[in-house]
Amino acid sequence: MGESMDTCSTLASRLAKMNSICDQEFVYREMQNIADQVSLAEIAKTGVRDFTREAAVKRLSDLELVAEIASHDTSYHVRKTAVKKLSDQVVLAQIAEKDKDEFVREAAVENLTDQVALARVAKKGWPFKVRRAAVKKLMDQALLAEIACNDKEKPYVRSAAVEKLTDQALLAYIARGGTFGSWEVRCAAAKMLTDLVVLAKIARTDEDSSVRRAALGKLTDQAVLAQIAKDDRDPIVRCDAVKKLTDQVVLAEIAKGDVIPNVRCDAVMKLADQVLVEDIAKTDSDWAVRIAAADHLEDKKLAQDFYFQISEGAENERVQMAAA
Repeated sequence: MGESMDTCSTLASRLAKMNSICDQEFVYREMQNIADQVSLAEIAKTGVRDFTREAAVKRLSDLELVAEIASHDTSYHVRKTAVKKLSDQVVLAQIAEKDKDEFVREAAVENLTDQVALARVAKKGWPFKVRRAAVKKLMDQALLAEIACNDKEKPYVRSAAVEKLTDQALLAYIARGGTFGSWEVRCAAAKMLTDLVVLAKIARTDEDSSVRRAALGKLTDQAVLAQIAKDDRDPIVRCDAVKKLTDQVVLAEIAKGDVIPNVRCDAVMKLADQVLVEDIAKTDSDWAVRIAAADHLEDKKLAQDFYFQISEGAENERVQMAAA
């Protein structure tokens, strides 16, 4: 009897102490010193503050109690912490589908492996972040294809489905805009494609620069890269293509003729012709391009001369602007 009263007294004392502390970090430190699962269970169930219950849950080993807390605690922080400790697929499925907080549902999905439950969440879950998390864990290619092609939610869900697809014909269809998908979906499909012919067409013709860049990233055909480097309307795409070019004639043409300094800079840095590099360092209309050319010169003394000339020219221009 005396031992039982002592235990109750200790438990009540611990609970009172934890409930009296307002410092969250201090509570977490104190909880590390409590190994008694009975005390931890009582604190996890009846602690006054959310962070007190959460700290106790982290130390609990009774998974039945953890599941109860994950399902019923009033704080989503505490429920989420409890969910992360669970592996019971039935409980996780219930939480993933029914919890009132999206972060708790998402945490439940992260621990779900039951493909049937994941399919339900992927098709009917809410909001899109929870559905996306479920889609990322699906293995059913037919269901992934259905979501990728027909889902009406935000493009993030469809993109997640596309990233799991293995059917190259379907990926090509989606990447070409066959499902009237957003650029995010087409971009995801382009990144999964291996058909270089399809990728080349997308890199040349897609209306969105992000999709063109995704397709371009896998290309090695110098003729296609040259066309894009010279003709794409987006300078960032042209820069991407220039960085993959090896054709010195095309690089020289771009280094001398592109209207955007950044594109010319990237081309200059790939030139092998030191005479041409020197000429660009002397004559380009943009300081940054001239400096890039000077950096690329093998004759470092000559490069230093150009640095001085460029800085002197910049100073003169500033003086002229000030005097105007």
